[in-house]
Amino acid sequence: MSYWIAKGNRHLKLQELHETYGPWLRIGPNELSIDNPAAMRPLYSQIFRSRFYQGVPQDADALITTNDPAEHASRLIAWNKAFSTENLKNYRAQAKVRTAQLLDILKVTSKDKTALPLSHWISLWGIDVMGDMSFSGGFETMSARKDTEGWTEVLHMGTLFIGVLGQVPWMRDILALAPSPGPILTFQQFAGKKVEETSRKNAGMRQDILSIIQDESSGGPKLSKFQAAADASFIVLAASDTVSEALVALMRYLTGHREIQKTLRMELTNTFDGPFEDMDDFTLSKLPYLDACVQETLHVIPPVVAARNLADPDSFRLEGWLNGGIGGRHNTDAYVPFCYGPGVCLGKPVALYNMKYVRSMLPTMSFDLSFPDIFDVNNFDASYKEHNLWVHGFMAISWWN
Repeated sequence: MSYWIAKGNRHLKLQELHETYGPWLRIGPNELSIDNPAAMRPLYSQIFRSRFYQGVPQDADALITTNDPAEHASRLIAWNKAFSTENLKNYRAQAKVRTAQLLDILKVTSKDKTALPLSHWISLWGIDVMGDMSFSGGFETMSARKDTEGWTEVLHMGTLFIGVLGQVPWMRDILALAPSPGPILTFQQFAGKKVEETSRKNAGMRQDILSIIQDESSGGPKLSKFQAAADASFIVLAASDTVSEALVALMRYLTGHREIQKTLRMELTNTFDGPFEDMDDFTLSKLPYLDACVQETLHVIPPVVAARNLADPDSFRLEGWLNGGIGGRHNTDAYVPFCYGPGVCLGKPVALYNMKYVRSMLPTMSFDLSFPDIFDVNNFDASYKEHNLWVHGFMAISWWN
């Protein structure tokens, strides 16, 4: 398994093995891979994590890595407060500001009619949105036009390290003796410095995710500086890279389907009479065609379900999410891109909103998306590798009025 993760083709290998041997696979001495949606609720209805989450040395556990149900439940109290209805409104407002900044950059860049490195700009947008929500700002990668602090590189190296060595957790004690801290500790220390920096700069004035989970009045336990750094690194992972990767995938499929672009634009323009910047958040969340585009994106990339549970699983088809369905094998019970149970992603409302809002704002620029001649979309699709996070090649778009 470590070999497949290092190569980035674990998802393809598991699919191949399931197609050959069926829904139950033994992939390690004490590990099963299960391709059966009926197992979802029993397995994920409680916190029961494998030793994979403890596979590398770290100063402290983050919420996502602790395998102690009592500790998880205790720390979850403050996390739930961080994602209260009122705080979600604040995060949406921050995302709107960053989206306006992104669109301004795209408008300026579009003047020379050259291919736009969209995946690069979306990645920077994700970092800045995460920084605002989690650290009260301070990243400003879009203004700098690059990830000046190197968050993305450190994040990807750390998750690759976890993915490979998490399969052999007995290596943890040996690695702890190494003179170098290793990528995951480096990442936590990287995040810890950011925690200290923002705490000094904005003491007493912050209302972000990290300040809420550190505040004892939020109902959770007092976090040590190491736990705060671990949770900060988890926030960087959960709030930046995952959302931006999903948004890149959404833009890839919409760019490749002009009829879908046209229908989506019609839904948006028929729903909102005034400026798109003033669109009602609730109405935006309920648009069926936009929602179908997002849901189908999360189905195709990342491939979160097995092929036998969905009809035509490798194609971008919206019918399964719209009235009338698609017929055939389309079991949406197997579709859980944000996990389930106590470990469900608390940021799901933020992630879905951000994807929908960014895409819905593009009609304000009055252009249709297309792939430039220099860009080979088939090569881009083939470039996807899974190292616990998705990595892929460069994606470019162009447009015409």
